[in-house]
This record gives sequence, structure tokens and C-alpha cells, in this order.
Amino acid sequence: MNTQKYKDVTSVRNAKKYDLIRFCGVGGAGIKVIEYYFNHSNKGKGLMIDTRSYQGSRISCCEYLTLGNRNRFSSGAHRLAANGRVAAQESRSEIIRALKGVKTVILVAGTGGGTGSGSSVVLADACKEMKIQLFVFLIAPFEFEGDGSTNNSRTCQKNISVLTNNVYFYSNQDIMLEFDKTATVADAFEYLHLKICLQILSCVSSL
Repeated sequence: MNTQKYKDVTSVRNAKKYDLIRFCGVGGAGIKVIEYYFNHSNKGKGLMIDTRSYQGSRISCCEYLTLGNRNRFSSGAHRLAANGRVAAQESRSEIIRALKGVKTVILVAGTGGGTGSGSSVVLADACKEMKIQLFVFLIAPFEFEGDGSTNNSRTCQKNISVLTNNVYFYSNQDIMLEFDKTATVADAFEYLHLKICLQILSCVSSL
């Protein structure tokens, strides 16, 4: 995947602007997009939010926040939006602390699982309460993930749209349809991550 366009865009931005922005990945899918962003740019700071303790290599400019009571959510939200929402509500004070002094939040979340679909709404609500400008990027699940994931996604989109007009929708299913049968899932996800990051940078440039 050619990311030169991405690198060209990130190289000309005003670094001071980025100090007041948090690039927030919520749940597994959201975190992967923000990791992709920081793998190609050193601008800004990140906030990685999940109901599971993060197991990968940590990025130095990112804060990692594990939501909820560890006794109840040690293995994640189990694809239940209600669990993701409760975990985020239990950690709301930590979310607010992490966003103190921030002017803009870029929120990326997958909406099929419990953490992305449930916790992202609490994060968006905290941003509204703190009068933080919010841009949200939501990724809908594959069809084969089932009705539960589809319902999570629809409810999340509806709830987020009440909190901000700056919402961008993407779909794993649609991204795969853009490729022929010789393409790998990894190719499709890299394309999706690049597509989202370019839109993120477009939003940042408008600030």
C-alpha cells in the first residue's frame, strides 16, 4: 500500500495545533487505526481505550486507559454494548482527566463489539460535557459477525449522532467489496486505515 500521500500530508501540518488534539482509539478496531496513524506520523498524542489490558507494543506518545472494574471486565466487554458502556461510565473520571486541556478529540471505534459500540458513546458524551470539539469515525462490522454486532453498530451510530454532527461512517463489508478476490484481508484493512487517516487529517486541517 502506497502511503506517500499520507506522509506528505502529515509533514506540512502545524505541530502546535496537534498539542491540543487527542487521537482516541476505542476498542480493538479503533486502536488499530490510531496505531496506523502514529506508525506514519509523529504529530499529536494518542489515547488508547479498551476494556482489556493492552498487550501489544506501546507507543510512547499514547496513554493507555483500561476501563471498568478489573474483576468484571478483565476479559473485555464480550461483544455487549451494555458492558462497554458500564465500563466506561465506571472510568468516566479517568476519561475526563485524560482529556483535560484538550480542544479537539478524534474518536475512532469499531461498532460491532461491546467496547467500541458502548464506550465510545460515553467518551463522546464526556467531550460534549467538556465542550471539546469532536470528530467521530465509526467502522461497521462484517455481515457474518451476526445480528448482535449489527444491532450494536446501529445503536451506536444513532447515539453518537445525537452528540455530534461530525460523524464519518465506514464499513468492513463495503471495504472488502472494493477489492477483487486476490486481495487479502490485511490489504483491505490497511486500505481502510489509510482511508480513515486521510479523512482525519482533512478534519484536522480545517481547525
